[in-house]
Formats: sequence, structure tokens, C-alpha cells
Amino acid sequence: MAVEKNLENSYLLDFRQILHVIEGNRHIVRLDKFEHFISNSLDFIEQKPDWMRETGFDPSIYWFIQALQTSMKAPTILKVALYWVSLEIIASTHVKNNTINICGGKKYNVIRFIEDMGYTGEEWEFLSGVIDDCYQIRNFAFHEGTEPIFQEGVIWNRRNQIRVFASLVLTEMLEIQGQEQRSKIAEKIHNYEKNNDS
Repeated sequence: MAVEKNLENSYLLDFRQILHVIEGNRHIVRLDKFEHFISNSLDFIEQKPDWMRETGFDPSIYWFIQALQTSMKAPTILKVALYWVSLEIIASTHVKNNTINICGGKKYNVIRFIEDMGYTGEEWEFLSGVIDDCYQIRNFAFHEGTEPIFQEGVIWNRRNQIRVFASLVLTEMLEIQGQEQRSKIAEKIHNYEKNNDS
């Protein structure tokens, strides 16, 4: 469904793509709020046609969907790398748009974006380990073509964590889900890590 359509170097996003993202991540938007979310998101996009390009949402959602579509045929490290790129695009655009001076590169853009978006505090402390590992996995995938050496199950869990987190970020760019829902999602993301520890 997600086919890149080159129109003046931009990406074309349609309703089916938004549904595809949500289909794989039903827990992000509560079911009783789903219709409201879709309606408000489409209205928001229609009212602000340049917003998707200006925020990096267009290319970010494209790479996110590519990661979803590789679910049965690509190595886990590639999936992690594609989800990471999705976050990296939005974070880099955020840093650039807000003229924030970041030293250290793309990983630090993502960290700053996460802080600015409010994914902080005790319930999100585990996220720093996810970010460190996913950045390392991305580098190994794109630059070495191999997997970094991690404990068994870590890469698989990081794939799940970065998928859910990227889905939350993209969803909340369209509509904030509220603190209660954020807390539930933080717990869900953290539980992937806890399951590996047991």
C-alpha cells in the first residue's frame, strides 16, 4: 500500500497509509477514540497541507511503513534500522526547525526530540537504553551489514520497542493521546525489555 510517489521530491500520503500504521499498532489509539482520531487527523492534515513536509512527517511515515512491510522478509536489524530512520527524520527536522545546536549527531537529535516531546521522567527512563541500542543496531546494519553482539533476544525486543515508540511519536504528532494512554504505552514498551530479563 505504501508506494513512494515522487511529486516534486515529496511523498504522497493517503488515508490507507495512516490506517496501515494504526493496523499494526492498535494499542496506541484507544479503540473508543479511534474514529475521532482519524477524523481529526485528516482534518488537521487538510487544514495544514505544508505541515507534513515542514515537520518531516511525510518521509518519516514512509520509512515507518517500509519497516512494517518488511516484517516477514527482512532481518530484524533492518527493521530496527528503518524504524530508527523514521524517528531520526522527525528529530532532525525538529532540531533544524527550532534552530537547536546539537553536538554529536543524529542520536543526539533523537534524544533532544524525545525530551522536547515530553517522553521523560521515571516511566521513560528505560528509553535511553533503547535509543543507545537502536542507534548501534542502525549503524551496524547500514555501515557494517552485520548485527552487533547483544544478549539473545535483545535485538528482537528492541525492534518491538522502537516500532511501538515510533508509532506513538507519529500518532502524537497528529494528536496527543494523553498522559494516561502514554503511561500505558510506556509500560508496554518497557515490558518487552522486562520479558528479556526473565
